[in-house]
Formats: sequence, structure tokens, C-alpha cells
Amino acid sequence: DKVWEALAITKERNFDYPASTGDDLYRRSLYTFWRRTVGPVNMFDSSDRQACRVKPGKTSTPLHALTTLNDPTWIEASRFLAEKIMMEEKNKISPLEIAFRYITAQTPSVAKLSVLQKAYDEQLAIFKESPKEADKLLAIGEKKRNTKLPALEHAALTQVCLGIFNLDQSLTRE
Repeated sequence: DKVWEALAITKERNFDYPASTGDDLYRRSLYTFWRRTVGPVNMFDSSDRQACRVKPGKTSTPLHALTTLNDPTWIEASRFLAEKIMMEEKNKISPLEIAFRYITAQTPSVAKLSVLQKAYDEQLAIFKESPKEADKLLAIGEKKRNTKLPALEHAALTQVCLGIFNLDQSLTRE
């Protein structure tokens, strides 16, 4: 919040940008405000634009992970993906493999699938101990969750999807 407040020299130069609501919220998430002196807060690898740079430096900082693991946009996207996977026809492919394929466009190895399964089982155990935490997670974002889906499983799959979204191979284009 208020990342551009320092640029507001006078009250007439207001740099507050309210988030859209309803369906506009998701359409508008495609756009980012860009100022000459302060880059978008969610674009860690962007140039500061105060000097010409041929190739910007790459970052992989704890701040980057903190943002992508806690930002409502990322959490809501993970929740929607988990919901989509849970609503699909059940087949021989694990929901965790489907999530990995959707996000990375790769088939997970047996070892990666084992790690994802362990993460899912751990998250499910945490949410079984504290179901209110699952409800809090699933309430993040503007759109309401599909209440036909079991909350604990939905929350656990949401957390795993969020983890997959935050893999280096998901965030970094090589």
C-alpha cells in the first residue's frame, strides 16, 4: 500500500489506484501501473528505468517469495486452480500431477510427485487440526469459494498449488 505516496508532491497529484471489483478485478489484473521512478512492486526483475539497461539483473529474494506466497492474487489463483482440478472428472491422473502440469507444462518425476504428495498430506493434517485456518485461507480473495467441495481438501490442494506456482521453474523463464 502507498508505494507511490512519496511521489505525490501535492494533494492534487494523487497516486492512489483503487483495486477494481467484481469481474473487472480479474480483467484489470492484467495491467500494471508503471512509474518512471518506482517500478511495480510485484515485478522484482524489472529495471528501475532511471538509466538505460540492456539486460536487467535477475533477483530471487526472500521478499519475492514473501510476496508470491502471501499476495491475495496468488492465493486466489491457487484456490481457483485447486477448485478447477477438484471439479474435473476423476481419472487415473493424480490431482497433484494435474496441478504440476497446468503450472509448469511438464510432467512431474516420481520424486517430485512424492514431494507434492507429502506436502499435500502435511497441509491436510494441519487443516484437520485447525479447520478454521482452512476456512480463512479459502476466504481470501473477492470471489467466494465453491462450498460443494470439501474445505480441508480444497485448502490443502490450494497450498500445494501455491507452492508449485512459487517453484523457480514456474517463476523464471530460462
